[in-house]
Amino acid sequence: MSNFTKTLVLTTALSLAGAAGAHAVTITFNPSGAGLSSQGAFDASNFTGNDFAAATIDNATGNFTEIGILQFQNFQLGAAGVPSATSGLNNGTGAASYGLYKQFTATGVLPGWNPATPNAPVNGSFTSVSYNLLGDPGNTDTVGFSGGVPVLVDNGTPDLTLGTGTLNPPPNAVGILSSGTPAATVRTGLSLNATGLSFFTAPPNVGFQEDAFTNTTAQFAFVNNGASTTLFIGIGAPSITGPGGLSGNFNVTSAPVPEPATLLVLGSGLLGLGLVRRKRRS
Repeated sequence: MSNFTKTLVLTTALSLAGAAGAHAVTITFNPSGAGLSSQGAFDASNFTGNDFAAATIDNATGNFTEIGILQFQNFQLGAAGVPSATSGLNNGTGAASYGLYKQFTATGVLPGWNPATPNAPVNGSFTSVSYNLLGDPGNTDTVGFSGGVPVLVDNGTPDLTLGTGTLNPPPNAVGILSSGTPAATVRTGLSLNATGLSFFTAPPNVGFQEDAFTNTTAQFAFVNNGASTTLFIGIGAPSITGPGGLSGNFNVTSAPVPEPATLLVLGSGLLGLGLVRRKRRS
């Protein structure tokens, strides 16, 4: 006989390399059960969103700190989008509307960092990552930049915390690819509270695999401040002047997890998500 723990593992994949093929599975979400909105349960297999971040790199040491926000935008079931009237996410109307965000901070080091050539290849690692997974009843929050960092502004009903997480053991890598694009791969843990467990309802043994990230020079920029260099990503970020002020985007696809469910194949993206429920036998 077996049962399942109430802990999920969140896999955050920041690399831009393509993910190995994942077999998507259907997952049931329940916004009303979590108190996010009046929207009832629905099925989805993946979802997309935007990310906003500012990473400040010490030009002398390569040490960096990063502050960021992931904003979930749309659920999908296979290749088809789940209408907002069904999911309620972001564009749901009235009492059915809500938002989802991952608000994170991180530190790390890039040995060999050269501020004169910020797009030159370099490899490093994270020393810490922590985040909150938040639900926004009524979808009243806004994301922007204040003081050079992304901020989540609560304009209505207080946000609900669904879970929290920190840095897990390897994989753990961050750097600049030969193409000049920032990239990384890192695993973090996620502990869902009662509200989070009421939102992610079934099946119990699944994972989310990130498999795509869209990034162009219109979506990120390095700014040398003298003693430090800041990497900006997202709508409204300082120095981001591309068409429409585009943000970095991530796509997350669900995938079955082998037993014991302790690992999830990492995909690609500047910042993305993956969930794995562990199974414990008794």
